[in-house]
Amino acid sequence: MNIFKAANYFHEACSWADDKYGLVSASRERYKVAFLLSASLSILLTLALIIMMPLKSVQTLVVHHYDNGITTVDSEKVDASPKNRAQVESDIVRYIQNREAFDISSYKPQFELVRLLSDNAVANQYTQEQSTHNASSPVRKLGNKITRRVHVYSINFLDDELDNQKERKGKQDHANLAEVVFSLKDTDKQSLREQSQQYTALISWRYIAPSKLLSERWQNFAGFEVVRYTRAERNA
Repeated sequence: MNIFKAANYFHEACSWADDKYGLVSASRERYKVAFLLSASLSILLTLALIIMMPLKSVQTLVVHHYDNGITTVDSEKVDASPKNRAQVESDIVRYIQNREAFDISSYKPQFELVRLLSDNAVANQYTQEQSTHNASSPVRKLGNKITRRVHVYSINFLDDELDNQKERKGKQDHANLAEVVFSLKDTDKQSLREQSQQYTALISWRYIAPSKLLSERWQNFAGFEVVRYTRAERNA
């Protein structure tokens, strides 16, 4: 009887061991399959990213905020001249503000922005005006003691390049041109003494394809470029 029980116990122990081994082996196989599947998916994902990288592109969006509270978002569009007069006025005022205003603390970013918004000829003219070798340059005249602010009074549009479409074939002599009346107010930082002078500027511009450099595109998403700029004192 004892021999029978011992044999039975031994048989059950072997059966239990076989079942346990089978469960462990099956579990290992499941983990192995899961690992191989995960590794395969990771490789496929990496290959997909490598293939899609050349297709990556940057799309600039223009957000319009209207006076009535409505906001719209448009994809970037480059026309010969924007139909939205408010955008043109904003670009002109921004250019004059950065070109004519002065404070030593913001001089460098203003200088770089004006050059970015100008064609080569206007940018070279501006660089010469701002040179420290020029005794009339703001850096020489105002230095770190005086700040200069700009107030734009009016923008009078004198010509529009879109008028070329209305002219006869072969006659294309219209260009974007505006007269801007503004004042410059110099304030001494220590004494707070102020001095103002009014000016008239003639500005001509165009809209070109924005730069492919992201840093420049964010500064000039519409492609505004000044092609002529002159300034003269105005008697108030």
